Amino acid sequence: MSATDVYYSLRDAALFTKLDQNAYDNYSIALDANMKEVSGQIDTVIAASDRGWKFTLPTGQMMLSSSATFDNSVFFIGFEPDLLSAAACEVSPGINFLYQVNVANGDPVADNLGTITAAESNAARTTALQQGGIAPTPAFLFPGAEDDCTGAACSPPPIGCVGVECFDLGFVNNPVRTLWTQDGIE
Repeated sequence: MSATDVYYSLRDAALFTKLDQNAYDNYSIALDANMKEVSGQIDTVIAASDRGWKFTLPTGQMMLSSSATFDNSVFFIGFEPDLLSAAACEVSPGINFLYQVNVANGDPVADNLGTITAAESNAARTTALQQGGIAPTPAFLFPGAEDDCTGAACSPPPIGCVGVECFDLGFVNNPVRTLWTQDGIE
């Protein structure tokens, strides 16, 4: 396999600007060259002139599902097919990898971020999943409390799941429902 997959996080400084036809026709398109590479990097600074950041997946991996954002982290799945079994016309489930990166600059989300080297950064972003086949988009669940709960058990933290594999999000605050609206939308 020779294709390289890249996850892009775009920044649009004119997100809430209403464009007339002329402004739309002349809008500067974000190109790959305008994105700051964060693969193998740590503490990447995304300058105002950058149109966002990009994370290049390791050779052989591809993204086949949507990303999901929760608590300032972006979660996405990398899938690596078993090329040897495909060449031999055998069935193999491949390997799925869960990536968790900081939404602002693509850094790994870790308590020990200050001790992670650039060489360790990609491994710190990644968790190998046990499920075979192509994993679905990560989802976030907010479990309810048991009827007879007391104390902290009455506010269980949210969990993340990819298919049937669930993981701790490390979320310590009680979630607050947030709704966005924009005045003046036509």
